[in-house]
Amino acid sequence: MKNSCAETFSKTITIGSLGTADMKVQPELTFYPNPVKDFCHIKSKEKIKDIMVYDMAQRKLSDWKSLHTYDIQLDFSTYSKGVYMISILYENDRRESIKIMVK
Repeated sequence: MKNSCAETFSKTITIGSLGTADMKVQPELTFYPNPVKDFCHIKSKEKIKDIMVYDMAQRKLSDWKSLHTYDIQLDFSTYSKGVYMISILYENDRRESIKIMVK
């Protein structure tokens, strides 16, 4: 007895380019200098709401609330040499972190 219930299924999938090669990505955030000696300048295309500074053990060292600005200068002159994380909260509740070095 022969069972002929088998069926073969085949589908061709075409994968193309997403077209991102033509896309020009503008940086949303600039900060300088890095490493920092005294002051760090942060400029953003989005309005900055809050900024927090953490050490590498994730302890909050400083915070600036209700800034509502596109650029700010942060004073790192009292910080010890080392690496720190700056967490930026934007007005639209998007969060971004940058790593800086204080020398």
